[in-house]
Amino acid sequence: MTSHRRRSSLPFATLGLIACASVIAACSSVNQGLESAGQDFASLIADDSGPSLAPAPLPRYAGGQRFSYSDGRVERVVSSNGKQVTWKGAGGERFTTDRNFVVPKLSSSLASTQHSVINGAGGLWPLAVGKADRMRIGRSSTAADGSVNAKAARNYNCRVSNTAKVSVPAGSFDTYRVQCTRFSGSGKRLVETRVWHYAPAIGHYVRYEEIDRKTGIRKSVDLVDFAG
Repeated sequence: MTSHRRRSSLPFATLGLIACASVIAACSSVNQGLESAGQDFASLIADDSGPSLAPAPLPRYAGGQRFSYSDGRVERVVSSNGKQVTWKGAGGERFTTDRNFVVPKLSSSLASTQHSVINGAGGLWPLAVGKADRMRIGRSSTAADGSVNAKAARNYNCRVSNTAKVSVPAGSFDTYRVQCTRFSGSGKRLVETRVWHYAPAIGHYVRYEEIDRKTGIRKSVDLVDFAG
């Protein structure tokens, strides 16, 4: 018995268009899936339209520097020992940070929680588009009786996603966009995303954004003024 295959009556060009449309639809589906997972898919891709910047080393801070923000905060550098920076903030707060700004506050005079660096995402530096590293931060708190309660470490995936020209009240700056996404202890659930627009020209970030992945609440703080 002879078998005969039915030939499509559609022109070859039409078939090509259908194939392309199928690929685009598949890609769109993947993108939507990532976005629904809360990953800001587009921001993870380097944007070639941003300004060209030389690799940026870790910022260096000196006593007397001052930074004012759109949420009313004014923070002054008290001292820097090369690895850590001591600041004075609002309400008499004194706190310590790592020179790498993606690391959460190490300690604060107004909080009982302290952070310790297990892996500080040092692989991001000097900043360049496409660099990525993981960050792991330990947390502990001091009770009223002075005892220390250990807590689970927090895990972040960090990336220098692109460059961008950013205008804030303090001026217009060429910046690196640095993004860190925190995952749950199991690593299966996105918790929050933090984004810094770092301006090498002044050695500090000029915009900070934070997205709570559970509530969807997004906040943004801009640099209003700086000195020193």
